[in-house]
Amino acid sequence: ENLLALASADAGQPLIHRAPCDAAAIAHTVHHRFLRMAEDKGVTFSIESPVALPFSADAIAIEQALGNLVGNALRHTPNGESVTLTASAEDDAILFKITDTGEGIPPAHLPRLFERFHRVDKSRSRAGGGAGLGLAIVKTLAEAHGGTITAESELGKGSTFTLTLPNAGEMSS
Repeated sequence: ENLLALASADAGQPLIHRAPCDAAAIAHTVHHRFLRMAEDKGVTFSIESPVALPFSADAIAIEQALGNLVGNALRHTPNGESVTLTASAEDDAILFKITDTGEGIPPAHLPRLFERFHRVDKSRSRAGGGAGLGLAIVKTLAEAHGGTITAESELGKGSTFTLTLPNAGEMSS
């Protein structure tokens, strides 16, 4: 699925179809989808969001991007630690932040984190570690919306991924 989306983007095909949606509802949907995974792992997974954050986006694409980010955060956060998903509005943007108290990312990997097939820990198995496409698809979906994805991390203290999307009302796709 990720490869198909990336190939479509490479071919210049539209990846997203904007419509009015609610960023808070999207965040709550993702939180609900991953809550069981967090509970099974012993990780506290909380959400911080206002009641409603209307904007124009492809809700399914944003759910996919957030799912990739939350899934990664939960996989790399040990038992007893926490992951927080925050949705907010700032100026003319909608911000989704995924903050974890996990293992963190070595500084040398941060510049290449969103490249296709880049994996921080090459020794992880494909079954447990993925193919290195999740963060590349997040970047592709963010850019398709005219937005950005950034990462900040400190080893042993955790990471924060921020998905910033324009909130300028109806926009063409």
